[in-house]
Amino acid sequence: MDASQALRQQAGASWGYRRHRHEETVLYRIVEQPAEPLFAGQEAQDRALPRYVREEFESYWRCARWAHGLVRAQCTGCR
Repeated sequence: MDASQALRQQAGASWGYRRHRHEETVLYRIVEQPAEPLFAGQEAQDRALPRYVREEFESYWRCARWAHGLVRAQCTGCR
């Protein structure tokens, strides 16, 4: 048993893949709501949000949707 295996065993961590459940987070539930009304409302009041806010929002939203793709990587040491 190598050092990383010993640490996992002490911590009680199990081997294998366990998916992060981002859809159960508070941020996801907030971001899941339609954002266009927010952006449009801000623009109508001449208080448009900076472009980076919209880009970050859309990036997070795409990342949280499996329809936009999925990659599962595993190092050779984790087999």
